[in-house]
Amino acid sequence: MAIHNTTIKTCIQTVSKHASSLTEEKLATNLAHTSMSATTVKAHTQDFNALNTNHSKMHNRTKRCQIRNKIPSPVNAELLEEELQGYDMNLRNMLVQGFNFGFSFNFKGTPSNETCKNHKSATENPDAVYLKLAKESLSVRIAGPFKEPPFTLFVCSPLGLVPKSDVKFRFIHDLSFSKDDSINLGIPMEYSAVSYDSIDNVVQLVKSYGQSCQMAKTDVENAFRIIPIQKSDYNLLGFNWNGFFYYDKCLPMGASSAPKTFETLSVALQWIMQSKYRSGGMSHILDDFLFVGPPQSQKCNQDLQTFIQLCNRLGIPIKKEKTVLPTTVITIYGIEVDSNIMECRLPQEKIEKIQAKLHEFSRRKKVTLRQLQSLIGLLNFACTVVCPGRAFLRRLIDLTIGVSHPCHYIRLTRESKADIGIWKSFIDHFNGKSVFYADKWLSSDSLSLYTDAAGSLGFAGVMGYKWFAMAWPKHLEHHQIATKEMFPIVLALELWGEHIQNTKVLFLSDNMAVVQIINKQTCKDIILMKLVRRLVAVALKYNILFKAKHIPESTEGSTMVGTKSNTCSPTFVGDLTDEAKHLINSALTPSTKASYQKTWQKLIEFLGHQQISLPLQLAQVANFIGNLFTKGLKPATIASHISALSYVHKMLNIQDPTALFIIRKALKGCENLTPSADARLPITKAILDKMIINLPSVVRLHVHQLLLKTIFLVAFNGFFRLGELVVRSKQSIGRVLQRQDILFTWEKGILKGVELTLRFFKNNKTNKPVTIFLSALPSSPRICPVNTLYAFVNTFKHNTGPLFQHTNGQYVSAHFVAEQMKKLITFIGLNPTQYKGHSFRIGAATNAASLGYSEQLIQKLGRWNSNALQRYIRIESIRM
Repeated sequence: MAIHNTTIKTCIQTVSKHASSLTEEKLATNLAHTSMSATTVKAHTQDFNALNTNHSKMHNRTKRCQIRNKIPSPVNAELLEEELQGYDMNLRNMLVQGFNFGFSFNFKGTPSNETCKNHKSATENPDAVYLKLAKESLSVRIAGPFKEPPFTLFVCSPLGLVPKSDVKFRFIHDLSFSKDDSINLGIPMEYSAVSYDSIDNVVQLVKSYGQSCQMAKTDVENAFRIIPIQKSDYNLLGFNWNGFFYYDKCLPMGASSAPKTFETLSVALQWIMQSKYRSGGMSHILDDFLFVGPPQSQKCNQDLQTFIQLCNRLGIPIKKEKTVLPTTVITIYGIEVDSNIMECRLPQEKIEKIQAKLHEFSRRKKVTLRQLQSLIGLLNFACTVVCPGRAFLRRLIDLTIGVSHPCHYIRLTRESKADIGIWKSFIDHFNGKSVFYADKWLSSDSLSLYTDAAGSLGFAGVMGYKWFAMAWPKHLEHHQIATKEMFPIVLALELWGEHIQNTKVLFLSDNMAVVQIINKQTCKDIILMKLVRRLVAVALKYNILFKAKHIPESTEGSTMVGTKSNTCSPTFVGDLTDEAKHLINSALTPSTKASYQKTWQKLIEFLGHQQISLPLQLAQVANFIGNLFTKGLKPATIASHISALSYVHKMLNIQDPTALFIIRKALKGCENLTPSADARLPITKAILDKMIINLPSVVRLHVHQLLLKTIFLVAFNGFFRLGELVVRSKQSIGRVLQRQDILFTWEKGILKGVELTLRFFKNNKTNKPVTIFLSALPSSPRICPVNTLYAFVNTFKHNTGPLFQHTNGQYVSAHFVAEQMKKLITFIGLNPTQYKGHSFRIGAATNAASLGYSEQLIQKLGRWNSNALQRYIRIESIRM
């Protein structure tokens, strides 16, 4: 050979001086200076392996041992611990411990001595493997080569390569091999399951900062490889190459727990930025970090530079070539986001790849699992921009259930072929662009969009001044009613979809079957399924998201008690026009109707086997009042139950026993025998401040501290009932304040306030939402509801459902808040029996009155419709 082992050694030593910034190109360049071909590189790397093996026996043994014992990570654990002061203690300790001594691999299985062949992708590209091994050896991220297994119990998993570009490969340590006895199989799901941010959150950030907002991004270099593994797990990470043994000392690409482990660091970095350095909008997926700031502002660039400086201090390498300075058009998570025209775009090469796949599948009867998974992956990626398309992924995914071997053939069913056909026809005409959706769901009522179907007559639809009406074609005359109800909905969207494009539409229907079919976007009926596909095809074309909600059908003429309490008597209903009947049946809000129905259910339970006839007997009503009183119900609650009985009698135009003297006196007796004083005291601003200060002493988890602080401040400043913010029962999940109903307002890059749209609240007789505006309190940051809510939203990062959810997506219950309040109130030395969830609302009213607000203004702020407000104002409590 022209090049001696000493030349190899000298070259490697020269490169090792710059190991921290080593790239494959630099390594190849250094080796190229010795005039070696790729084959010679391989040969001499083998010589280097042998030289390296013998080198430990010759000299500098102490230095070699120190290198082998050193944790192979550039991250400064001490500085990281300083930056994480105030962070969740368990997570902080895990990170610091991990960077000091290595992270646990969380393997719970039983390892066995195994050797296996490397994958074909590696053996067919040996030069790439040698190059990667040399680089990783110089960075001390792998140990080896060894002629013999370095541990008594040593698990070897195969190597593989995945192409990244024409000349680059991603090095994979396949810990999922073999399927029956792999390392990944021994890692429990809780250590590998991880939820990522999404393009939806990026869109929300862009919308919150407004048109032409600034966006920037950067990327952590060698992300997984800066995470060291604890030494006790080294024996699980073995591999062999060309007859020598090696093992990984850092998190390998191929470990099921790798994403979650690195995500723990990423989440902590985002917390540092948002909590300590007050960054603006921020999002991340693993090693990709996005920053969003106001238009024509330096905030975005400041946040980017602060993050880079933070990473430099901590020793976290940044990939400079992937850093993008503030701009209005950026590609993030594979999607191009344009804040100038507020739209997302799929890359053209992705569209072409999807088109080619769909064209291929449309001609196939069978495909392999690997091929089907590839198509599903592409379509799932497309759904980040084309949301309605998710409906046509479900049946394709179902085909993969129970199939594990990548080369196993799967027959494409008729239904899946139809779904592929819809995708193909859409993608062939899709330009890759999707305008951002509006935040709010628009009901079909608000769009003046109405459809109806009569079983034997025909169907009709109206939208504004446009309309259609037809008799049923003969081939549809005998179909089920669900099909007939669905037909005009689909037709309306096909005719008028272009007028409501880029919106989220909520269809209101009194047919539960239709509601379920629209929401699930699937059914077993062939005809209905054809209609579903046409509905989704239109939604794809016009970028419309849709769902349906069931509304009870009003059955005029019914006198059934306890089922339809909002109906008219047949003795005069025939004299009323449809408009009059509609007005009468709309007199009660949905919540009041539900409450009245519960009253009749209680009455039926109380009377037991007694026959109920209308009008009710005087004794039945009086005894019912007595029963409710003995159960401990408050006089106001009992009175509302009696109002429910009265309402039905009045609607049926029959004698009302609840108006009799005896009943009125029974209700008065309930009031006289019940203490009138409300024991609940107001949570004043002073008490609220004390609660906020002492939260860390009572609540252990930082995320729970932020969650409760946000609930407390929003409840107080917005005059909220606790039941309007947190869930009391599963039935109320959709009736509390929702994530999509908050909108932050900015002025010159400064957060000025937040608009909260409350759609369901007590005494909402108009059934219309109200908007509550909370102003930021820059002079009192600790008790500022706006900045606290903003920090909460950016920490918890959920986009839909109730505003207040835990980090795992579970809604926050009223019971959870009550329990934490009880502990906190006790800790600050107050009586927990006197301070309940309603104390925030009482405190808000009392505080407003003490500041000189008029009763009329307080009544408007707190959404009171009566003089009940006066019971809430407790000025004496402030004086005390």
